Amino acid sequence: MSELAILGGPKTRTEPYPEWPVWDQRDIDAVTEVIKSGRWGGYPYPGPRTAELAKINMQLQQEVEERKRVEKALRKREVELKAQSHHLEEVNTALKVLLKQREEDKKELGENVLSNVKELISPYVERLKKGRLNTTQQTLIDIIESNLNSITSPFISKLSSKYFNLTSMEIKVADLVKEGKTNKEIAELLYLSKNTILFHRHNIRGKLNLKNQKINLRAHLLSYSH
Repeated sequence: MSELAILGGPKTRTEPYPEWPVWDQRDIDAVTEVIKSGRWGGYPYPGPRTAELAKINMQLQQEVEERKRVEKALRKREVELKAQSHHLEEVNTALKVLLKQREEDKKELGENVLSNVKELISPYVERLKKGRLNTTQQTLIDIIESNLNSITSPFISKLSSKYFNLTSMEIKVADLVKEGKTNKEIAELLYLSKNTILFHRHNIRGKLNLKNQKINLRAHLLSYSH
């Protein structure tokens, strides 16, 4: 009895067997060599591990390219910032020079005004004071002399600043108050009524933040002369 008979014979099956190509030994050897070399048709054999490494390598290359792009942009921005910083330093230096020159010009102007007042005006005021003057004329000369002194002091510039915003008439009244003139005397000198002088004094106190305060206006105005 044959081996198949002893085992009960071949098992029957309904589906047909697949038709496999018939390879000889040379075909088998060639395929074996390709598998061993890891290459398929001139390209790396696309096994699971190789595909995963290729994907990782692609991601790394993209990250490197992105990093290079970012570094290039940063270097460009750094160059721009350095250029801007250098420009700002030059502008700052130029502004310092201009401010210094402005202060020197301002100082020179003040010295020139002071010199001209002392040399060209004050001598004639002194000669007028020695002349025969009535009371009104003497008062006017005193006012002229006082105002000339105010030109060379910070009093007028402080009161006329935007911080206080005094009008020209209020500055005149404030100057006479500082000189110790009474409301009646100020009214006569400025050809105004006494009530008008009181009105200006009220406005001056308001602009100097002296409303409802027991502070002498003349004493307060004298503090601006220093």
